[in-house]
Formats: sequence, C-alpha cells, structure tokens
Amino acid sequence: MSLKPIRCGLFPTTFFRSLVLFSLLAVLALPLYTIFYLSPSFVDYITALKEKQAVTVAVHMESKILSAAQQELTSVILTDDVLKKIRGTSRDFNLMLVRILLPTGEILFSTNNDEIGTTINFARVAPMLSKGLSYANHIEIGELDLEGAVMTADTVETYVPIMRDNRLVGGFEIYYDITEDREKLQALLQ
Repeated sequence: MSLKPIRCGLFPTTFFRSLVLFSLLAVLALPLYTIFYLSPSFVDYITALKEKQAVTVAVHMESKILSAAQQELTSVILTDDVLKKIRGTSRDFNLMLVRILLPTGEILFSTNNDEIGTTINFARVAPMLSKGLSYANHIEIGELDLEGAVMTADTVETYVPIMRDNRLVGGFEIYYDITEDREKLQALLQ
C-alpha cells in the first residue's frame, strides 16, 4: 500500500493559489483604476458640466447687454442697469470672475474692476470663438490660467463667443470655482 503525501499549508492546491493571486491583483487594480481613470473622468465631467452652465449663463448675460439688432459690443451699452444685472447674475450663479472681452482681448467689463480697460492675450482662444465655439479649461490650484495668473482654487475657465451675423464681436470669460466639487468627489472615491 503506497501512501500519497498529504499537501498541507496555506495554499493546498493550484486553484487556491490562483484565487489568492487574482484577489491580490484585484485589490491592487481597483485603487489604480480609481486614481488614473475614474477620478480624471469625473473631473472631465465636472469641467464639461461647468462649461455647459457657463454657456447658459453667458447667453443669459448677453441678452441683458445686446439686443438682437445691435451688431457691435461697446462700452456705451454697459449702462449702470446692465452692469447691475451682470453683477447680480455673477452672484446668483456663484461665479469667481466674469469678463466681457472685445475681439482684440480688451476687457470691456470685469467683476474685478481693476482689469477693465486692460488687454489679455486672447489669441489662443479667438480662432475657436470666431467659429462660434466655446472653450473650457480645468485649472488646478496653483496652476496658471490662460492669462498667466496663478489660480487659488480649482477652476473651470470658460470662454463663450458673442456672435453677430457669423462674426465674433466679443466674448465672455467665466470662471467657476470647483474646489468644493473636487473635494466631494475625492471623499466619495475614498
């Protein structure tokens, strides 16, 4: 009578070894998937959502400053009543910054009064805006916006064109603070 050796130990069969190895790989893969795929996907979603909201807000504000018949954007149309409405809309939608820009990059209006009359480098987004397309950019805390300013919050910077007869007459630059959204997202993912 021959006796078979009895296997003992932590991993008695190949099946159990494979099961433990698969479990370890799954435990390692899930955090990597969350960090490198899921979290950036959510940030992209938040950016797209804020861009859509910025376009809606810009269309609303445009209706306050330009009638359908007006073909040019000038400082004359920015009456006290119009400025009050724009500032109110900015507060209502909790916007960090709102700028109304001429195609040259001159700031016709800003919720930061010190910027009015200055010029920003509008060249990077002007070609897109002249086609009637908006542009959004997610900027993390400490990074630079398109004008070179350091952001003090997670921000979605959105440019929305103001078009008349398929011609760019100006644009809105709208900043949304998404720091709270990002913090909530991180808490959910953890």
